[in-house]
Amino acid sequence: MAAFFMQTSNESVAFDELLVKFAAGTPLSRVKEVSNRIGLTVIEQMAVFDPDLYRVQVPANVKVDEAIEQYGQNSEVIGARKIERELLVKFAAGTPLSRVEEVSNRIGSTVLEQMAVGDPDLYRVQVPANVKVDEAIEQYAQNSEVIRATKIPPIWINEVEALFVPDEFGR
Repeated sequence: MAAFFMQTSNESVAFDELLVKFAAGTPLSRVKEVSNRIGLTVIEQMAVFDPDLYRVQVPANVKVDEAIEQYGQNSEVIGARKIERELLVKFAAGTPLSRVEEVSNRIGSTVLEQMAVGDPDLYRVQVPANVKVDEAIEQYAQNSEVIRATKIPPIWINEVEALFVPDEFGR
Protein backbone atom coordinates (compact mmCIF):
# COMPACT_ATOMS: atom_id res chain seq x y z
CA MET A 1 0.00 0.00 0.00
CA ALA A 2 1.30 3.45 -0.78
CA ALA A 3 1.62 5.86 2.07
CA PHE A 4 1.96 9.56 2.73
CA PHE A 5 3.81 10.80 5.76
CA MET A 6 2.91 13.75 7.93
CA GLN A 7 5.41 15.19 10.38
CA THR A 8 3.95 15.64 13.86
CA SER A 9 6.52 16.72 16.44
CA ASN A 10 9.36 14.21 16.05
CA GLU A 11 7.46 11.28 14.56
CA SER A 12 6.06 10.39 11.16
CA VAL A 13 2.49 9.21 10.72
CA ALA A 14 1.76 7.08 7.65
CA PHE A 15 -1.41 7.42 5.60
CA ASP A 16 -2.50 4.49 3.45
CA GLU A 17 -3.94 5.05 0.00
CA LEU A 18 -6.74 3.40 -1.93
CA LEU A 19 -7.70 3.28 -5.58
CA VAL A 20 -11.44 3.75 -5.92
CA LYS A 21 -13.23 3.09 -9.21
CA PHE A 22 -16.52 4.96 -9.63
CA ALA A 23 -19.22 4.40 -12.23
CA ALA A 24 -18.55 6.15 -15.55
CA GLY A 25 -19.31 9.85 -15.43
CA THR A 26 -19.65 10.19 -11.64
CA PRO A 27 -18.99 13.91 -10.99
CA LEU A 28 -15.95 14.83 -8.89
CA SER A 29 -18.24 16.60 -6.40
CA ARG A 30 -20.05 13.29 -5.77
CA VAL A 31 -16.75 11.38 -5.49
CA LYS A 32 -15.58 13.87 -2.85
CA GLU A 33 -18.92 13.70 -1.02
CA VAL A 34 -18.84 9.89 -0.80
CA SER A 35 -15.17 9.90 0.27
CA ASN A 36 -15.63 12.64 2.87
CA ARG A 37 -18.58 10.78 4.40
CA ILE A 38 -16.21 7.83 5.04
CA GLY A 39 -13.55 10.20 6.41
CA LEU A 40 -11.20 9.98 3.43
CA THR A 41 -9.63 12.63 1.21
CA VAL A 42 -9.51 12.50 -2.59
CA ILE A 43 -5.87 13.05 -3.61
CA GLU A 44 -6.14 12.86 -7.39
CA GLN A 45 -8.15 11.71 -10.34
CA MET A 46 -6.15 9.14 -12.31
CA ALA A 47 -7.27 10.72 -15.60
CA VAL A 48 -4.36 9.38 -17.66
CA PHE A 49 -5.30 5.81 -16.86
CA ASP A 50 -9.02 6.07 -16.19
CA PRO A 51 -11.07 9.24 -15.57
CA ASP A 52 -13.36 7.36 -13.16
CA LEU A 53 -10.48 6.10 -11.00
CA TYR A 54 -9.40 8.10 -7.93
CA ARG A 55 -6.56 7.89 -5.44
CA VAL A 56 -7.77 8.60 -1.91
CA GLN A 57 -5.94 9.04 1.38
CA VAL A 58 -6.91 6.95 4.41
CA PRO A 59 -6.02 8.66 7.70
CA ALA A 60 -4.52 6.65 10.56
CA ASN A 61 -7.81 6.68 12.49
CA VAL A 62 -9.70 4.85 9.70
CA LYS A 63 -9.20 1.12 9.07
CA VAL A 64 -8.46 0.38 5.41
CA ASP A 65 -10.71 -2.71 5.29
CA GLU A 66 -13.62 -0.75 6.77
CA ALA A 67 -13.14 2.07 4.25
CA ILE A 68 -13.16 -0.45 1.37
CA GLU A 69 -16.31 -2.04 2.80
CA GLN A 70 -18.04 1.36 3.10
CA TYR A 71 -17.16 2.23 -0.49
CA GLY A 72 -18.61 -1.14 -1.51
CA GLN A 73 -21.97 -0.17 0.00
CA ASN A 74 -22.30 2.72 -2.46
CA SER A 75 -23.96 1.88 -5.79
CA GLU A 76 -21.76 4.41 -7.63
CA VAL A 77 -18.57 2.60 -6.61
CA ILE A 78 -17.39 -0.28 -8.79
CA GLY A 79 -14.56 -1.24 -6.47
CA ALA A 80 -11.80 -0.13 -4.13
CA ARG A 81 -8.42 -1.59 -3.22
CA LYS A 82 -5.26 -0.73 -1.33
CA ILE A 83 -2.28 0.61 -3.22
CA GLU A 84 0.69 -1.58 -2.40
CA ARG A 85 4.01 -0.15 -1.23
CA GLU A 86 6.01 -1.60 -4.11
CA LEU A 87 8.78 -0.39 -6.40
CA LEU A 88 10.31 -1.52 -9.65
CA VAL A 89 14.10 -1.45 -9.34
CA LYS A 90 16.32 -1.81 -12.40
CA PHE A 91 19.84 -3.05 -11.61
CA ALA A 92 22.90 -3.01 -13.85
CA ALA A 93 23.05 -5.89 -16.32
CA GLY A 94 24.15 -9.13 -14.72
CA THR A 95 23.83 -8.03 -11.08
CA PRO A 96 23.46 -11.32 -9.14
CA LEU A 97 20.27 -11.91 -7.16
CA SER A 98 22.33 -12.20 -3.96
CA ARG A 99 23.61 -8.63 -4.48
CA VAL A 100 20.09 -7.34 -5.31
CA GLU A 101 18.83 -8.88 -2.05
CA GLU A 102 21.76 -7.43 -0.09
CA VAL A 103 21.12 -3.90 -1.41
CA SER A 104 17.37 -4.24 -0.77
CA ASN A 105 17.85 -5.64 2.74
CA ARG A 106 20.02 -2.64 3.68
CA ILE A 107 17.13 -0.37 2.73
CA GLY A 108 14.65 -2.61 4.54
CA SER A 109 12.93 -3.75 1.34
CA THR A 110 12.07 -7.30 0.34
CA VAL A 111 12.61 -8.63 -3.18
CA LEU A 112 9.25 -10.03 -4.29
CA GLU A 113 10.14 -11.18 -7.78
CA GLN A 114 12.60 -10.94 -10.60
CA MET A 115 10.80 -9.72 -13.72
CA ALA A 116 12.58 -12.32 -15.87
CA VAL A 117 10.25 -11.95 -18.84
CA GLY A 118 11.36 -8.88 -20.74
CA ASP A 119 14.16 -7.79 -18.40
CA PRO A 120 16.05 -10.10 -16.03
CA ASP A 121 17.64 -7.13 -14.24
CA LEU A 122 14.28 -5.63 -13.19
CA TYR A 123 12.91 -6.50 -9.74
CA ARG A 124 9.65 -5.84 -7.90
CA VAL A 125 10.36 -4.99 -4.26
CA GLN A 126 8.15 -4.36 -1.21
CA VAL A 127 8.92 -1.32 0.95
CA PRO A 128 8.10 -1.87 4.65
CA ALA A 129 5.65 0.41 6.46
CA ASN A 130 8.42 2.01 8.54
CA VAL A 131 10.30 3.25 5.42
CA LYS A 132 9.01 6.16 3.34
CA VAL A 133 8.63 5.06 -0.29
CA ASP A 134 10.35 8.20 -1.62
CA GLU A 135 13.26 7.67 0.78
CA ALA A 136 13.61 4.06 -0.42
CA ILE A 137 13.77 5.34 -4.01
CA GLU A 138 16.48 7.84 -2.99
CA GLN A 139 18.46 5.12 -1.22
CA TYR A 140 18.31 2.83 -4.24
CA ALA A 141 19.40 5.75 -6.47
CA GLN A 142 22.53 6.24 -4.35
CA ASN A 143 23.73 2.72 -5.23
CA SER A 144 25.95 2.58 -8.34
CA GLU A 145 24.47 -0.81 -9.31
CA VAL A 146 20.96 0.63 -9.55
CA ILE A 147 19.92 2.11 -12.89
CA ARG A 148 16.61 3.44 -11.54
CA ALA A 149 13.89 2.82 -8.97
CA THR A 150 10.30 3.95 -9.34
CA LYS A 151 6.87 3.49 -7.81
CA ILE A 152 4.58 1.12 -9.63
CA PRO A 153 1.69 3.31 -10.79
CA PRO A 154 -1.57 1.39 -10.40
CA ILE A 155 -4.46 1.31 -12.87
CA TRP A 156 -7.71 -0.54 -13.22
CA ILE A 157 -8.33 -2.35 -16.51
CA ASN A 158 -11.87 -3.48 -17.29
CA GLU A 159 -12.64 -3.30 -13.56
CA VAL A 160 -9.89 -5.89 -12.86
CA GLU A 161 -6.84 -5.05 -10.75
CA ALA A 162 -3.62 -4.74 -12.76
CA LEU A 163 -0.20 -3.16 -12.61
CA PHE A 164 1.16 -0.88 -15.30
CA VAL A 165 4.88 -1.08 -15.97
CA PRO A 166 6.16 2.28 -17.29
CA ASP A 167 7.66 2.33 -20.80
CA GLU A 168 11.02 3.44 -19.39
CA PHE A 169 11.53 -0.18 -18.27
CA GLY A 170 10.64 -1.66 -21.64
CA ARG A 171 13.21 -2.75 -24.15
